[in-house]
Amino acid sequence: MYIPISNIVEINYTDGFKFAVESTQQKYIGYYHKDKNGNYWSGQTHTDLSVRLIDISNNGDTLLNNDVTKLNYLNIGYDKLNPKVLPNTSIQSDFIYPTTQDYINGFFIRYVIKPVISSQLNDFIEITNTKYSTIIQSNDLLVLYKPTSFIWKLTGPLYDVYRNNIRIMPGIIDSNKRSIAEAEKFIPNLSLYFTDLIQFNKSQESLKTQEIQTTQTTQTVQTTQIIQSVSTTQTIGGTQSSQGSGY
Repeated sequence: MYIPISNIVEINYTDGFKFAVESTQQKYIGYYHKDKNGNYWSGQTHTDLSVRLIDISNNGDTLLNNDVTKLNYLNIGYDKLNPKVLPNTSIQSDFIYPTTQDYINGFFIRYVIKPVISSQLNDFIEITNTKYSTIIQSNDLLVLYKPTSFIWKLTGPLYDVYRNNIRIMPGIIDSNKRSIAEAEKFIPNLSLYFTDLIQFNKSQESLKTQEIQTTQTTQTVQTTQIIQSVSTTQTIGGTQSSQGSGY
């Protein structure tokens, strides 16, 4: 259905509490326009991708109290918007560093969300498992964000090891490439964000080096302690001998 620009009487932005998509009944967030017949459509201009919207602002369709609590807990909020500005959420990204147990396991799980409305391809937010669990359990938050999680390999060889064309040992780089490719089925363009495929890695070579360094350090400490012990004994023995000769 074609609607010329001259028949569009209103262009505005909704944060999810005014309209729902008519065909799916899901809340709509984004730009919308109104034609001269009083119908609302998605987008700033009418295209083949525009879908019809229904007004839900008078239905009392608001967030449940528990979801309001979750929103406050996660510090989510929107700046005041005008039709020319896309929303910026205030969810803070978390710097997640693998634990000692993660290195023992050889991997850890990374949790990522992407705002549904975003002007940037690589607008991703890495968060904790706690925040991730809160989001995926809330229908209202799932309207705002696309979530995904994936395994991030930490240890092993850098690349897959093959024998007779059979992979016998997964590599850090190749494994993380596969994890990202799988996660991109849910959030496209993740590879634009996770470009360092060996982030946090401890390859077999580095683990061996660390083990050797640890062993050498332990041996050095033990040698030092032995030397100090012998030196102390000699000093004490010398003192006792000197005192004995004085009598």
